[in-house]
Amino acid sequence: MKFRVVFLLLTSILVFSSASAQEIGALTHARGVVNVELNQPYFVTLKWADPFADTKYTATCSPIPSATFQTPGAWVYIFQITQVAPTFVKVEVAANGGPGTVRIDCIALHD
Repeated sequence: MKFRVVFLLLTSILVFSSASAQEIGALTHARGVVNVELNQPYFVTLKWADPFADTKYTATCSPIPSATFQTPGAWVYIFQITQVAPTFVKVEVAANGGPGTVRIDCIALHD
């Protein structure tokens, strides 16, 4: 059995409906790390790798906690996007336990 490996560089996405294909805009990302103390909220501003012209985009972010927050009784309990702008996204993070770090990975797709 032969396998072919294909590498794809994603710069835009096509959405297919029953009638037509519509191109959706740019895809971008942001990443950062925050040092978190016990029960303290932190607001982290992450700059988009490729800024948008406006705020008509959908963003999602994921926390990647350090080992300190992966023990019994310790966890990230607040993780939410609090603001979007053409050039950045702002995320709120708070954790029980620590101190430790939380890596934040965000991705956004223009509507």
